Amino acid sequence: MEPAVVGASSGSEADARMKRTLDDLVSKMSTMELSRPEVLRCTYAFQAIRALAVAEKIQSFDAGALYAWSRQTTSISEFWTHSWHGSKRAKICLLLVANNGLVAICLGSCAAVLLSLVLWAVRGPSGATEETMPTLQGQYHAIISSTRMEGLASSLLGLLVTSACLLLWRRSTPVFLDRVCVHQTDTQLKLAGLVSMGAILQKSNVLTVCWDVTYSTRLWCLFELAAFLKSHGRQAKVVVRPAVLGPVTIGIFAGFEFAVVALLLLPRAGDQAGTILARIALILVASVAAFWCPLSALRSFYRSIDTMEAQLRQFRLDNATCHCCTIGHVKPDGRVTLCDRQVIERCLLHWFGSVESFEECVQTTVSKALARQLGQFSFPISWMFGCSCPLLWTFATSAIRQPFVGTFFILAWSCAIPAIFMIGASAAYKLRGQFSSRWLDGAATLACVLACALSYMCMETLAALLSNTHLTYWQSVAAFALLMALITLCIWCCWSKAACRRKHLQKQLGNNAMSV
Repeated sequence: MEPAVVGASSGSEADARMKRTLDDLVSKMSTMELSRPEVLRCTYAFQAIRALAVAEKIQSFDAGALYAWSRQTTSISEFWTHSWHGSKRAKICLLLVANNGLVAICLGSCAAVLLSLVLWAVRGPSGATEETMPTLQGQYHAIISSTRMEGLASSLLGLLVTSACLLLWRRSTPVFLDRVCVHQTDTQLKLAGLVSMGAILQKSNVLTVCWDVTYSTRLWCLFELAAFLKSHGRQAKVVVRPAVLGPVTIGIFAGFEFAVVALLLLPRAGDQAGTILARIALILVASVAAFWCPLSALRSFYRSIDTMEAQLRQFRLDNATCHCCTIGHVKPDGRVTLCDRQVIERCLLHWFGSVESFEECVQTTVSKALARQLGQFSFPISWMFGCSCPLLWTFATSAIRQPFVGTFFILAWSCAIPAIFMIGASAAYKLRGQFSSRWLDGAATLACVLACALSYMCMETLAALLSNTHLTYWQSVAAFALLMALITLCIWCCWSKAACRRKHLQKQLGNNAMSV
């Protein structure tokens, strides 16, 4: 602990002074009381995200400038805990999506729909009707062929507005970020903030954990988690998000945007075999271009989830490190500094009774929070629908100009997109392993892409088959929606069974690890 240093004098007097200082620090930190009221501070969420981006640059000449972004408060909505040794870009992407993603998607959708309404008012409704185009496929191609440019304009406007809001939206939720709310240059204020960290966590409503592979190895990160769990008990609200979730979400969103625009520009498959084969080839090329990077990132995401679960099963406080131990508790000027590990371990013993109880508490709480927030596919379903919003933007004009097709698009988005996502996610999960050869790894990603492309082509084929039956347009739409819902339900059930088996196996491995 940097502020708590003593002279380098030797002998029993120095040891006694060190012990008194250590006892005093442990007593103050374990009681979770503020050393002074002004150390309870918060900053706005958008300022905290900005601080993550500039903290390393600004620290070299004026770290106190970040402190000016914070203000004194009586309570904190969210306490952001993370490791400064992890990927900064991944954490920034995660926090941008988590804090600004919903607003960005809503405003982007409003902009796309508004432009579609304007274009509809200018050009008027489509001439296609249920009588002139009685089949599902006929309705689809008739309206798409007449609204390609309008759909492209709506999609690009939605993308522009969403991107701008994601980067520039100023969310004003009061949050705590250590580099901003704890003074980095004033020794007295920094010591007061560190000593009061337990009290600050007690005043926080939610603990947001940006988890990466380095989080469980940093002692102060574990102290923050322990203090929050102790101060809030069973009511502790812990939000655990893997840092890699942010880049993966942005990649999937970009993939959907590219895919639906490419789909809009692809030529219609006719009756001739050459035209059909050309469309299949174009769909495959567009799928590879659109989903190669997102599915590769999704495979990496599932590997990181495996790593995180393994870290939780093997979680031990002894594996965590701190800066003072890496420098041998001696500063460059020769002064001896207190050991953070001794302070933190004594606080944990005071709160949990034993280190083993704390380790078990972390394993249970974080595992439950992770499973609850990521869902069955280790990816939030609501985030999946947000990523697929470019489909709605692209076909908003078509849906407004022709309600018959609009009904089909809405049902396709709510039923077919989850099925395609689940198929792609299933393939990415099964092939999540890191192969030794770059070619084999690329082949695994290509297999995931082909699974998505083939599932989409099967859905197009299903729509064509329904169009060739004696069913009316509305009967075809209902049959398509029902079949998509059944496919989605079957995939969901398969995932649920696999997830239950995986959790049972992980529990057995965890029990075996605890008994060793």
